[in-house]
Amino acid sequence: MKTNSFIIFIFFVFFVSCEKDDDFGASPQEILDDNNSTSLRVEIYNLDNTDGDLAIAVFNNADNFDSGLEAYIDSVIPISSVDLTIDFNNIAPGTYAVSVFHDEDQSGDITFGGFLNLIPQEGFGFSNNPNIGMSQPSYNDCSFDIQDSQTLLVPIDIVYF
Repeated sequence: MKTNSFIIFIFFVFFVSCEKDDDFGASPQEILDDNNSTSLRVEIYNLDNTDGDLAIAVFNNADNFDSGLEAYIDSVIPISSVDLTIDFNNIAPGTYAVSVFHDEDQSGDITFGGFLNLIPQEGFGFSNNPNIGMSQPSYNDCSFDIQDSQTLLVPIDIVYF
């Protein structure tokens, strides 16, 4: 996937803050299984439709999350349902944050419109389901830890403006 889409996405998010609200959404939680690998299961909820693709980026440090230039994992998933489950197996233990956007028009970039062309016209979301405000999301507000041989479930609710 083009890096430009995440640059534009992160640029927009510079104007939108992510402040964790413990009452909103669900936080990552361990899934008990017999698998000895370190895995991440991302569950996406509330897509408006099944048009286009889901762009997903998993970041393993704050600098890359803030710039959006280089993700640990960067994928595009065809949308088959308004709720999706994406598994990432055999990842390294560590601290991560996930960002996603619904690329309805399959342009590879998040589409903007509205006031000064700054309002995203496609849905987006982050791990920890932070509240949306007026500044860039914090890696710390969106990040979570995964341990060796752990399978972690990370739910993300898609937001549309």
